Amino acid sequence: MIRRRVGNEFWLFTQHDHALLSGELARHFGNEHFARPDPFDQSILGISLHDCGWPIHDDDAPTLNAKGEPLDVFETPPLLGVKVWSASADRAVARDPYAGMLVSLHALALSTFAMSQSHGHYNWNDRRVRFEIN
Repeated sequence: MIRRRVGNEFWLFTQHDHALLSGELARHFGNEHFARPDPFDQSILGISLHDCGWPIHDDDAPTLNAKGEPLDVFETPPLLGVKVWSASADRAVARDPYAGMLVSLHALALSTFAMSQSHGHYNWNDRRVRFEIN
C-alpha cells in the first residue's frame, strides 16, 4: 500500500495499481532525447507487473501500523516484503521470461535497499531476516 496524507485525508494506492499505472506511463517513453524501451512490449509488461505479487497481501484485510493506519510499503515487515517480491518475480516470469527478469531485478534492488544499514527499518540482529533478505 502506498499511503499519503493529503490535508485531512489519506490517499491509498495498492502496489499493484501503482505498477499498472507505471506501465501505462512507460508506454509513452521515448522521444528525440532518449530511446523507448527495447524490447518494448516485454519491458512495458515488466514495468506493469513489477509489484504483481502484492495482491497476495493487499487482498486480505489491510495490515495496520501502530497508529492504526494502513501500512505503507516502506513500513513492510521484511519477511512479508520477501514474500511479495518473490511472488512478483514468479508471476511475471510466468507471463514472459524477459518481463520476469526485469521484475526480479526490481526485487534485487529492493532487497539491496532493505539490506543497507542506513535503511534502519529491519532488525539486523534477526538472522532469519538477514537470511531471507539475502
